[in-house]
Amino acid sequence: MPDLCQLRTTVYCPNCGSNVPAPAGVVRFQWGEVPRDYRDGDDVAWLVDSAGHVVPSFVLVRNRDQYHWNYGDPQCRDVLAFDIDPHEPEMRCVSCGALFEGIAARVVDGRFDGAIGFLPGSIVQQFGVDVGSFDVAVREPTGGWRARTDWFNPILTEAGQGGAEGD
Repeated sequence: MPDLCQLRTTVYCPNCGSNVPAPAGVVRFQWGEVPRDYRDGDDVAWLVDSAGHVVPSFVLVRNRDQYHWNYGDPQCRDVLAFDIDPHEPEMRCVSCGALFEGIAARVVDGRFDGAIGFLPGSIVQQFGVDVGSFDVAVREPTGGWRARTDWFNPILTEAGQGGAEGD
């Protein structure tokens, strides 16, 4: 059930500084309420229960004919949510030809702010782990980034079965 959020945006190329079209015009990822569609400048939305409290992460809540859940923590305000939709052929900058090892939707102060491409080797260099072992990195209070490997491939629990009740 890997439903995804999608952000309609462009991708910043760190090699040449251009903003280039995202594959199919969107970056697909999991952050906030899943699934959901966003545009640049949108606030991250969080699924809430009938009392207005944020539903805990990874708890499935049936909403009409589809399940929704929260991925992550709303206290994390600066986030890189990596595109987990495979791209064939590989994603390249249309301006300079640079190959992107990965693409991430950028969240700044709880609001979507475009996307950024990562050049080969830069993900391991910056985050200390390969993009195949995490989907999200969060900015730490010290200003550095931390790959949330503990949130990678989470087990989803249905509300009412050890999870929270939602609308």
